[in-house]
Amino acid sequence: MTDYMEFIYWAIRYIDRTEKRMKDRRLEIDLDSLPLDLQFCMKYKIEAENLLHSRELRAYRQYFHETAGFTDHGSGGFRATAGPVLYFEDEKGNQVYERDVKEILGLDPSVSTFPFPAYVDRYLAFNGSASDIKLDEDELRNLRIFSEHYDELEQSKIEFPGLTGVSAVRVIFKNSRSELKAFAMLFRKLYSNDPNEPGSFPNVSNFLKNHPNTALGLLAEDSLQYFNALKDVDIRKTNALKHFGIFIEPLFEKYPEPLTVHDIIQLILYTQYQHAAKKSREEKLNKIRAFLNSQDCDEILKHVFLMILCTFQLLFLNAGGSYAGVYKQLCCNPSSASSSAQIKQLGLRGISTVEIEKRKILEKYMRLYAVELWKEAGQSGTPYDFEAEAKTRILAVSRSHDKWV
Repeated sequence: MTDYMEFIYWAIRYIDRTEKRMKDRRLEIDLDSLPLDLQFCMKYKIEAENLLHSRELRAYRQYFHETAGFTDHGSGGFRATAGPVLYFEDEKGNQVYERDVKEILGLDPSVSTFPFPAYVDRYLAFNGSASDIKLDEDELRNLRIFSEHYDELEQSKIEFPGLTGVSAVRVIFKNSRSELKAFAMLFRKLYSNDPNEPGSFPNVSNFLKNHPNTALGLLAEDSLQYFNALKDVDIRKTNALKHFGIFIEPLFEKYPEPLTVHDIIQLILYTQYQHAAKKSREEKLNKIRAFLNSQDCDEILKHVFLMILCTFQLLFLNAGGSYAGVYKQLCCNPSSASSSAQIKQLGLRGISTVEIEKRKILEKYMRLYAVELWKEAGQSGTPYDFEAEAKTRILAVSRSHDKWV
């Protein structure tokens, strides 16, 4: 069993049929209160298959209940999700489909721009092909480097940090320090506005937007505008942090001088992950530490930093998926544009690294569940004797919910 109970919060945008408008509701589930087979199945799928952001999460909707907001669970850890994209329900909690939502709101059901981020609206409405673009050698090289960064970003397994308590907040990081550092350093390459840093998101967006009347040109222009708007957010403003999924408040609202998202990124990135000695950075960071006046201030600042990075990550994956996809259409040898997921020693018929990782996670939860079954059986024999049954039950619960998706 885990050292702390885990609560999942699910924020849902739902359609109120009577008022004909979208509203918000927050759901909660205490994983450790579920039957053991369901509990270990969900924990496995959350870790191995990104369940909290998968369409499959809707198959587990019945186990959530509505809550007014975050509850003080003492030492109970929690994480939050916006749930799967393209999942909708009505005011009674019944699932409805995108076409129905559009009709209730009076939108044209044939227009496929809902509920995607606003910065992709013009791109999706464009009638031409995204690959109808002519790039010179330098632009193609930039796009190739970006595509390599994109592939690496897509494979990263960074999880939102959890939080414990309310009055005295503590942060629970789901990834190791080395994983967080690798993610931060990859982010630096994508975030950089240095013209000498090829393959960064703003650099690629800048040259793509100079191709007017193309799908990628429109996407790049709108995405770059959103990118810059995120950077300029003053996190002292009320509810500013909530935009990034940060629910520790009040935090910076009374800080005496402007403090932007870009400031936080620069401060934490270059003092905690890529040490670039600069007296002004250290002084500003120490000033923020003194303002927070908490023994956990460094942990909280890393939490804020990581949640901000994850918001940018969504932008990089949304718009970047089109950038990288077009590069792979344009390049002569598409197979060389992305690294193989195969382990060379196993050959082409080998198991992918992703599948190997999933099996390891399944084995972990199988063993944990086997210990619980062994205890239920009066500790007869050894936990090892119950591993096969534990695995069977976890997979059986998973299959039983697959049919609902």
